[in-house]
Amino acid sequence: MKKYWLFFKSAAEMQLRNPAMMIMRLSFLTALVFTTEKLWQAIGHKGFDPVNIVWYLVMNEMLFFSYDERLQRKIFNDVRSGNIGYSLIRPFSYLNQSVIEGMGTFCARLPFLMLGGGLVAYFMTGGLPATLYGMPVIFVLMILSGLFTTFMIVFIGLLGLYMQSVNSVYLIWHKFMFVLGGLLFPLTIYPEWLQKIAAWTPFPWAVYEISRLIYEFSWSIALNTTLHLILWITVVFVMTNWLFRTLLKKVAVNGG
Repeated sequence: MKKYWLFFKSAAEMQLRNPAMMIMRLSFLTALVFTTEKLWQAIGHKGFDPVNIVWYLVMNEMLFFSYDERLQRKIFNDVRSGNIGYSLIRPFSYLNQSVIEGMGTFCARLPFLMLGGGLVAYFMTGGLPATLYGMPVIFVLMILSGLFTTFMIVFIGLLGLYMQSVNSVYLIWHKFMFVLGGLLFPLTIYPEWLQKIAAWTPFPWAVYEISRLIYEFSWSIALNTTLHLILWITVVFVMTNWLFRTLLKKVAVNGG
């Protein structure tokens, strides 16, 4: 366990040693929230309180800008180049290392963006969301969302075993996060049939259901979101481990 803690710590420290990149992410978050809020003003907020919708958008972008999106490219390059074969002689799992490093990056970025994003939301609205007291629960759910997304990013990278490029898969997954995850618009503005479809996917549980707690907190929503996140983490964990074992067998047979 100590070696994995060192991977986590190293990945987190790498982010903390680069404050310029953190500030750049916060700047992009601010610009995206500001632009989206202007769009919401144009459509009349669809029944949402202007203060709550800004905080909702900020919560979403905190998650979006905390993910280690470069991880899938690193894993893909290791798979295609054969460098992943060196993991066979290492005293630790390449898969576990990748997930731990991804979570180290996520956990280093998230608190900074929560603090910076919270200040942005307050200065934009001059007020606090309806249920700010739910933040400790929201933070825990964000960590679970980060774990799910990190596994998903690792899985996409490992698809390099079968694909010449995984960029298209990543972009499709990314767009589903935007649409079915409610990154820009709460799912309640969608047609009912689309909301029902979204509920059968992991995307709303990884984004929308977490962020809505900032203005509509209830223990039933939090518990339901937790159970769904655990379910989808288990699913993607099994998928990722199966794909990784398949990859290792091919490496062992072919010698890289």
